[in-house]
Amino acid sequence: MATHPGDSKPSSNRYFSLDIIKAIAIILVVIWHTKPIVFLNIETNTSFLVKALNKISLLFYFEISLLAVPSFFIVSLYIFFLKSSNNNQLPYLKKRLIRISQVFFVWSIVQFSIFFLTTGVLVNGEISQFHWLPFESPLQLLKMGGPSLPKVGDSVFYFLFNLMLLVTICSTFSILRNKFSKHINYFIFSLLPISLIGFEISSFLGYNVPYHSILNFIVYIPITYFLSFLEPQKIKKEYATIKYLGIMGTLFLLLIYKNEVWGYTSIYARSSLVIGSVLLFLVALKIADLRFCIKYKSFWLFFSTHSLGIFAIHKYWQYVILSITENYRYREQFVFFNLQIQNLLFFLLIIFLTSFTCFFLGRSKFLMKYVK
Repeated sequence: MATHPGDSKPSSNRYFSLDIIKAIAIILVVIWHTKPIVFLNIETNTSFLVKALNKISLLFYFEISLLAVPSFFIVSLYIFFLKSSNNNQLPYLKKRLIRISQVFFVWSIVQFSIFFLTTGVLVNGEISQFHWLPFESPLQLLKMGGPSLPKVGDSVFYFLFNLMLLVTICSTFSILRNKFSKHINYFIFSLLPISLIGFEISSFLGYNVPYHSILNFIVYIPITYFLSFLEPQKIKKEYATIKYLGIMGTLFLLLIYKNEVWGYTSIYARSSLVIGSVLLFLVALKIADLRFCIKYKSFWLFFSTHSLGIFAIHKYWQYVILSITENYRYREQFVFFNLQIQNLLFFLLIIFLTSFTCFFLGRSKFLMKYVK
C-alpha cells in the first residue's frame, strides 16, 4: 500500500498506472526544487521567443511541477481506501501509522542533524540556540519535518506529517461509515466543494494558506474516497476517456488562465492543482497500456519504488553541489540563448546521484524501508 512516496510494491500490473504517477511526481519534485530551465536578462531581452519560453517554464514550475505532492496524496489515500475496505480498521490503521511515523521521525532526525552540521551549530557548541530556527513553536517545527537548510530551503517531510493526519482522518471516516454510512458519505463529499470554495475565497482575500498546512490537502479525501469504490481498470474504462480527459484538460487550462489573470496567494490551496492532479491520475490510467510505457516499464518502476528515497535525499545532494560550485565563476560561461545551462546540468546530476544513493541504500535490509 502506498502511504508515502515509496511505500507501495509496484509489481502488480493492476497498479502499474499508479507507479507511472509516482515516477512522474518524484521527477516533478526534483524539477520544482532545482528549476533546471532558467532564462537570464528577461527584462532587457527583446526576443519574443526567449520571453515566451521563459513564460512557459514559469507556468510549468508553478502549475505542473507542483502537481507532485497532490498526486502523491491521491495515490496514497486511494490505495489506503482500497486496502482498508478489506482489513480490520483499527489494526490496519495502527500498522500504517507506525510505518509512516517511523519513516517521518528517522528522516526528521536526519534533517536536524544536517541542519546542525551545515549551520555550524554543532561546531560552535550552540545547539540550544533555537532562535536560529524560523518557527513559532516546537509543534510547528515538528509539522515541518525539521528546520530549513542553507541554500536549499525548507524540509520536505511536512508531507509525511500531513499524511499521518490524513490517514487517521480517512480511517476514522471508514470506521464511522459502518455505523453512519449515509451521513458520513454526505460529510466526506461535502469536503470537496468546501475546500475548493475555501481556496478561491482565500485567494480573493489575499490570504496565504501555508504550504505545509493540512487545509491544502483535505480536498483529496473525498476525491480518493470516491475513486476507491472503483478498481483502476473500471476508472480507466468509465472516466479516463477522451471525453472526460478533454473536459478536465480544458478546465485545468481555464483555471491556469484564471490564476494568471487574477493571481494567487497560496502554493497548494489552488483549484488548478486539484483538477490537474486528478487529470494526471486519469492520464496515467489511460497510457499505462501503451507500448511506450510498457517498453520502459523498468524506468517507471525504479523511480516509483525509490520515490521515497529520492524525495528525502535529493535536497541533500542539491546542497552539496551548490556548496561545491558556489565560488566558481561559471555563470557567463554556461549561458546559451539566455538559458542558464548549469541549472540543467545540476538537475541531471542531482537525479543521478540521488538515484544511485537510493539504489545503494535499498540493498540494505535495514535501510530499505527508509528509501522504498
